[in-house]
Order: sequence, then structure tokens, then C-alpha cells
Amino acid sequence: SAAGQVFPCHFEALWRQATMDGLVTIARQISALTYKNLVLAKRNYTSTFLRIFASLFFILLIYLCNEGIKARFSQESSVKDVPDPVPTEKHGIPDCIPKVEKGCVTFSYAPAPNNEFNPSKDYAAFSDFFTDLPQSLKDACPACQSANCLTDNVPSCQTCCEMFRVHKVVRGLMKHNGSSVSSKDVYPILPEKVVGFLNETEMDKFILKNMNYVQGSYVFYSPNNNTFTFLVQQNGTSADVVRGEWTSPYMEYTVPMQLVAHRE
Repeated sequence: SAAGQVFPCHFEALWRQATMDGLVTIARQISALTYKNLVLAKRNYTSTFLRIFASLFFILLIYLCNEGIKARFSQESSVKDVPDPVPTEKHGIPDCIPKVEKGCVTFSYAPAPNNEFNPSKDYAAFSDFFTDLPQSLKDACPACQSANCLTDNVPSCQTCCEMFRVHKVVRGLMKHNGSSVSSKDVYPILPEKVVGFLNETEMDKFILKNMNYVQGSYVFYSPNNNTFTFLVQQNGTSADVVRGEWTSPYMEYTVPMQLVAHRE
């Protein structure tokens, strides 16, 4: 029984000794490895410096790039708080800038009597306009030559009358393009800079086929003589670099197109 009492105490003492020796060994190993790494780091101090401060360099680089962008576009409303914005005056639709060899179009529109139609003539009455329509449209609008599209609403003449009303508006904004209708600062748009299409689908096909050719587009709707609405489509590729600054297609082209069309 005495031996049975001594053995557990002896085993416990051995366990404590082994644990202490193990902890001491671990501490020595950690100390040795740490010293070894310090020696190696000291020998190759350049690599050590880069490893330690590389992340800080990248953070600093990102910060400087962000500050540079903010300084570059500090006057843009997207990064600047503008509690009292100053009104910007727009002087009509600007002339398009050719980006391809065949030139450019200031704006296209639909509907028109034909695809790639140039609105070069003014018509005092619908009868004159009807005379110049292609035969396919005349057949679609039977007995409409004497109709008054500005006062009457004849369902059978709706297609041709809509084109006539659109044509008058297009000719008006071409002639009155400028700061205001009553102003002498008028910048007429030449007929060869305007192209009409039978419908929106045909116009979209032409724009997709002729990239960087059309500056902007109108889609007009006039189902009767009391209703006239329009949709402006901007060409996102119309932006230009002027002395290192990007022009906004929305402010440079879309807004003037809206203003001129509303005045008409």
C-alpha cells in the first residue's frame, strides 16, 4: 500500500518535470528561430523593408490617386456640393464634329417620308407635302390630299398627317436653332446635317450600322393635332476631349436638343 501511495506522487513529479522541460525547450526554440530570422532580416534589410512597408506604400498610392481625381474634377457637381447652382445657358444644338471620313449628322429623327430623308423644303399646306410623298404612303393615306392636318383629326390620314406635323417642327427647329426663338443669335442647321427615317426601328438600324456618325436623335409622336411629344436619344460616343477635358454628351447635346424642341 505504501508503494501504491508513492507511485502517483513520483509520476506526478515526473510529469511536472517533463512539462517544464518542454516549455523551456519551446521557449528556447522560439528564441533561437527569432534570433535567426532577425539575423537574416538584417543581412537582407532591403527585402525586409519592402515586406514591412509595401502595404503602406499601396495605401498611400491609392490615397494620392483619389486626391488627384478629386482635384481634377473638383468643379464637377458629382464630387462637389453645389447648394446654389448657377444657371448654364445653352445656345442651341451644336454642330456635329466629324469622327469618320464620311462626315456626321447633327441629328436624326423619325417619322419621315423616307429613310435617310433630308428635310430641305418648307410646305405651307399639307396638300403640297402630300404631293411629294412616295406612292406607298399616298396609298396608305387615301383621299387625304385635301385634309387639314393642323385642325382635323381624320383616322385614315393619321400616318401622313403625323409626318407633316413632324416635318413642320423639324424645319422650325432647324431654322430657329439658337439661344431663343426671338433672339438674333440663330444658328441654322443645314438640311444635309439632318436625316429622317420612316420609323424608330429603321433609325436605330442606321445608327448601329454607322457608328460615330449621328450626334443625337428625335423620336416624335403626334397621333392627333392636339398631341405632340418627343423622345431624345443621345449618342454616348459623341463625347470629345477638349484640351484634356471630357465634354458631357448629356449637357452638350441632349439638353440643347430638348430646349430647342420644347420651344418649337
